[in-house]
Amino acid sequence: MSNQNYTYTSPYIYILAFVLAMCMYTFPFINADAYLANNANDVLFNYSKMQWGDGVAHSFGPLSFLATRLGWGISRWTFLLFDLFMVFNFFYVFKDFQKASTGKFLTAFILFGAMLVTQVAHFTDLSWLYFSVFLFWLFRTYLSPINFSLIMLCLFTFLLFFIKANIGLAALVILTAHVILLYFIEKLNLKQSIAVIGGTIAAIAIGSFAMSVPMWPYLQNGAATIAEQWRAAPTINDSELVGQIEWTYSLIKYFLIAYTIYLVIKGKFVQIFYVAVSAVYILLLKDAAYSGDIKGAYIDFFCYAPLIMVFGNLVLHRGRNQKYFLSGALIITLICLFLKTEHTENINVLSQKRFNSKKAYIHQFSEANNIDYKQIATGNE
Repeated sequence: MSNQNYTYTSPYIYILAFVLAMCMYTFPFINADAYLANNANDVLFNYSKMQWGDGVAHSFGPLSFLATRLGWGISRWTFLLFDLFMVFNFFYVFKDFQKASTGKFLTAFILFGAMLVTQVAHFTDLSWLYFSVFLFWLFRTYLSPINFSLIMLCLFTFLLFFIKANIGLAALVILTAHVILLYFIEKLNLKQSIAVIGGTIAAIAIGSFAMSVPMWPYLQNGAATIAEQWRAAPTINDSELVGQIEWTYSLIKYFLIAYTIYLVIKGKFVQIFYVAVSAVYILLLKDAAYSGDIKGAYIDFFCYAPLIMVFGNLVLHRGRNQKYFLSGALIITLICLFLKTEHTENINVLSQKRFNSKKAYIHQFSEANNIDYKQIATGNE
């Protein structure tokens, strides 16, 4: 990969990546959304008695509390450690994105926009955010299949599988295809390929036993959810919002087509697989939004769709053509940010939440043990 450069180590890159990553922690610390709690009912609260995959739990898994932050019976330290783990991942993503870019200022604007547009609070759940990080490690292992990157990829596959069955099933299938591809292009040998796929499946099998997840019904539920959401029609009566999603979706689709044509011209046929994976992510995200029955599920599309510009590694090729794809990525990110602010908070409020919520986060962490989840679940004050 001669056109990638991960050797540039200006301290400004690390400083900016650290500052932006520190703004990506989940806030509020615990979800106190009575609507979500009422709809989730015992599914998301009474983990110990839940029969995952029985149809009642929809596609949620035993680790879904990491995405919904409905944490009845979950230690606050679990959430804190997971937030720190995610901040580390965001730092890694932002650092690599800058190091591979020839337009540092343009890249900085893209990252700042991605930081503001990303939904790190709770409209529905955060599983799509974690899926986007999975995409980063997927392509990172293609560029450099070192043990650390492979472990991170397997870890996110495991997490996604038990957070949400449909997304986890998609991640497992993508991981398998990815490893097979790496084997055929001789970036992994047979022993390494078996270790990655076999190790992930073994970890999932052990996890399903430890968390009382009946594997076959759980997989069936995940596949059924994907099938039900596939090409779903919008479920809310808001033609303006649906039209904005369709327009944004088309914009991203044409960006991916243009990038695919660029790869064909450059003879980088293998990398088309990763563009296709990004396309699958966008399509699944759109279908999931349309199958939701609340406006927040639709707005999530604007929050997570532009992340493939950064996490999907679509603009990493250095050279005179990179600036055009960077410009396109910035335009798409800013459009999604504008549409998000049109339906939620304005840009000033979003900025304040990102930069001025650390004290509130610490306070909420200290008060997490005092939250009455049963009261929230029943909607009682």
